[in-house]
Amino acid sequence: MNTIRIFLILLISTVGLRAQQSALTLEQCYDLARSNYPTIQQLNLLDQSNQLQIKNLNKNYLPTLELNAQATWQSQVTELPIDIPIQGFEIPTVSKDQYKATLDLRQTLWDGGITAHQKEVQNTSTLVEKQRTEVDLYGLRNRVNALYFSVLLTDEQIQLNGLLQENLKSRIQRAEALVDNGTATKANLNTLKAELLNAESQAIEIKANRRAAIQSLSLLLNTDIPENATFAKPTENPIAVNNQITRPEMTLFQYQNQLIAAQSDLLPAKNMPKFSVFATGGYGRPGMNFLDNDFTTYAILGAGLKWNFSELYNGKQSNDRQLLTIQQQQVDIQKRTFELNTNVQLRQLSNDITKLQELLSKDREQIALRTSIRETAEAQLDNGIITPSDYLTELNNENQARLNLAVHELQFLLAQANYKVTSGQ
Repeated sequence: MNTIRIFLILLISTVGLRAQQSALTLEQCYDLARSNYPTIQQLNLLDQSNQLQIKNLNKNYLPTLELNAQATWQSQVTELPIDIPIQGFEIPTVSKDQYKATLDLRQTLWDGGITAHQKEVQNTSTLVEKQRTEVDLYGLRNRVNALYFSVLLTDEQIQLNGLLQENLKSRIQRAEALVDNGTATKANLNTLKAELLNAESQAIEIKANRRAAIQSLSLLLNTDIPENATFAKPTENPIAVNNQITRPEMTLFQYQNQLIAAQSDLLPAKNMPKFSVFATGGYGRPGMNFLDNDFTTYAILGAGLKWNFSELYNGKQSNDRQLLTIQQQQVDIQKRTFELNTNVQLRQLSNDITKLQELLSKDREQIALRTSIRETAEAQLDNGIITPSDYLTELNNENQARLNLAVHELQFLLAQANYKVTSGQ
């Protein structure tokens, strides 16, 4: 165990170092979230518990050894109701105080198949519990998606903010030259400087949001992610739009049905005969000869058959089968409900993907127009035709168009990622 733990720590540390040296990917975050989340320890504990349970069931075929002892006093004992008048001949009588100690050994030869079916039930129960853990771990992907794309959005905002500041600084330099030449007023220059301060304030807020998102992601991944880490933008891959769901929940429903089947197979075994052999060694008074009133040893060897017919007529097995049938129906209802809700989510995500594809096309057209308008406004500002406020309006319109494109691109990639997670691709 210690060796495995050390290996995992080294592996996680290596991945963490690689994440610092190169761009962190969404798939790496999925792997780190799964391997570092505390719930994953349940898998190992469930395996250990199952092994112990199976070992205990295997002991059902080990011989049982039991020591019994008792001392009794009884008001009457067996007596022969005859009187033989022969001198020197006396009919023995048993003492009213009696003592017995036995050592009983019993070996089961066949228990009707109960142990075999109990082991099948135990193994399948462990599969069910492990799959429930897998479902919980898989659910981390949605949380990773939200935080990962939050960081990507701030990266886009920082980049656009940097371009905005560069543009404003360039215009400020031009305005300063015009002011020095006396062809522009200082008010125009101050308007541009005020807008630059506003852009710098926005940059501070955006970087703070990025830092908060990275810190939250670091906690979820249990990995130290530096603030200057780069995050790789997922590539646009075509999504296989279909109704096939391969989520861990589907495997969980399958294992639950297998468990019910194993429990159903166990019911007939309870009504099968059980065969065993036994040996008893004893010491007491009286022994096997009840007319011998002395302490003596004795032994018994034999074979036994035990067959309980009560469940064949008391209706208990029938009720148990009905309960299992109800459980089977409940699992089927849960599965159908899950499939319905998941398909609704997939349909909505599919519509979102189509909508965002159309918006991206319009965003690119919008940027081309806004860039042309801003370039015209720059020339007009240089020639004194418009005021800095008019120019800033067009500059912000262009910046907003670029921001819309960046947001819609990330929303599109996020919708694709969520579609894959929701469908289990």
